[in-house]
Amino acid sequence: MLIRVDVLAEVTTDRDAHVVWERTLSFSNDCFVCRRTRRAVHVECGAQEGHCVSARTPVPEAYSFDETAFVHPAPVRVATFDTATRSGAEEDVHTLRCQLAYWWAPFRDTKRDDVATMLTRDPWVRLDFSLGCRACYAAGHADALRLPGRTGIRTNTPGPGEVTCPTCDRRLLTGRRGPTVTLVE
Repeated sequence: MLIRVDVLAEVTTDRDAHVVWERTLSFSNDCFVCRRTRRAVHVECGAQEGHCVSARTPVPEAYSFDETAFVHPAPVRVATFDTATRSGAEEDVHTLRCQLAYWWAPFRDTKRDDVATMLTRDPWVRLDFSLGCRACYAAGHADALRLPGRTGIRTNTPGPGEVTCPTCDRRLLTGRRGPTVTLVE
């Protein structure tokens, strides 16, 4: 059956911060291809499939894994990907909303004997974004829109607290709300 999951994340930045959401993400999924629950799946916007990468050893009765990679295609894609920025007097709020669509079928985990669920038991998602400083860029620092660089947020894991510009010491990232993962009925 086709399952849809909504992902929502917000980060709060100084007005001089430059934020670009990466178009790749990782999330937890009960993968019916390898018959394992709580697997990490990586997916990129525009790709027709994701990649399940959590298997540590081959599971011959479920899938013939490559001996070196233990990565297999996963029937998941990013259905929608939308970003928005709300500007305030002192801070901006950058929002990412996306919807994942994936195929799922009931099964029992081949190792733990857990029953798979449409939205895995402890759902998480990791979203990355690039962060830079517009003030330093305007002052002539060519690399300022790429520094301090790539960072990210993940559900249930503390991400970066404050992130400052390495050139001017300005606070760029001032707050965040961890991403949420919601099953769409």
